[in-house]
Amino acid sequence: MTIQPDPKQIYLNAEMASRLAGIDIGSNSVRLLVAEVFRGSSYRILDEEREPTRLARSISSDGRLNEDAMERTLAALETFKQIAAGYQVSALRTIATCAVREATNGPEFCQRIEKEVGLNVEVISG
Repeated sequence: MTIQPDPKQIYLNAEMASRLAGIDIGSNSVRLLVAEVFRGSSYRILDEEREPTRLARSISSDGRLNEDAMERTLAALETFKQIAAGYQVSALRTIATCAVREATNGPEFCQRIEKEVGLNVEVISG
């Protein structure tokens, strides 16, 4: 299933603006922001999405992310990647924060995301 952007949106050509997207893999949800960035410093948000995944709640006593929470996150990432593609973004950046950074299997989960979804995840400090 391919998700298409709202046809009522007004789109500008690439010389006037570029479309960028960011995905944030947080402790409790995955978020997507798609924006049109104009020359200079102004921008317009085209889409915002949020999917609860509860990564932090599912960390086991040994510090590992739970399989069900990882599956929910992978599904959200695939959906958000399709949404961003529908907007024909020129760049998509994916970051992860505390839950992935502190999980003992966080690096493996990032590799899994890259393999299964095709997104390179940057784990940022908090």
